[in-house]
Amino acid sequence: MLHEDVYVASVEPGTTSGVIEVTLSDGSRFFVLEALWLTSGIEENDSCSVARVEELQLQSQMILAEHKALELLARREYSRRELQLRLGKRGFDRHAVNAVLDQLAARGLQDDARYAQAWIESALRRRPQSATQLLLGLRARGVSSATAGRALEEYHQQHPGWEEDALERALQRALQRGRADRQKLTVTLARLGFAPGAIRAAVGAEGSAEEHQRGPATGNSEDY
Repeated sequence: MLHEDVYVASVEPGTTSGVIEVTLSDGSRFFVLEALWLTSGIEENDSCSVARVEELQLQSQMILAEHKALELLARREYSRRELQLRLGKRGFDRHAVNAVLDQLAARGLQDDARYAQAWIESALRRRPQSATQLLLGLRARGVSSATAGRALEEYHQQHPGWEEDALERALQRALQRGRADRQKLTVTLARLGFAPGAIRAAVGAEGSAEEHQRGPATGNSEDY
């Protein structure tokens, strides 16, 4: 962090197109968008205040972070937390990232509620799972409990009976994988977050159907 005014020692092209590297008299360096630098009116050997350096850095970071965030959002929905992590890994300043994400949210370009709806639909297409699992999945991606709960409630209103269908699909998948034992089925479905009562009903119905298909047992002595 600079503590006093310095002067610009050199201005060189950066490794990224449209970005330049500025070296100050104290040996510190920073990157700034060329367009911003040209409009700043600062040239080599000019005095530059700490406040002005920080302002240029923040403005550059915000422009570059917004460009990357929009690039990501053009592909699919992202939660705010996911964008924070991705932009942070790319070296963007935390304050710049938060400011950009505030602006994107205000413009409706990033919305955790919209992301939650899209994620629920995508998650259920990939594999059957319970409401509990979906809520945990959203929370793990930085979506608040309130937003996740509202998104799930909306999905339930639009698709009544979806969790029963998901339980049946999960049961059939478990059976296809050779888990025919009732106890193993129960444990498998419980791990997916389905309610105990719903699991007992589903497993019991499956067992009754299999017994019906096999037909009544026959005694050996009566067969001969």
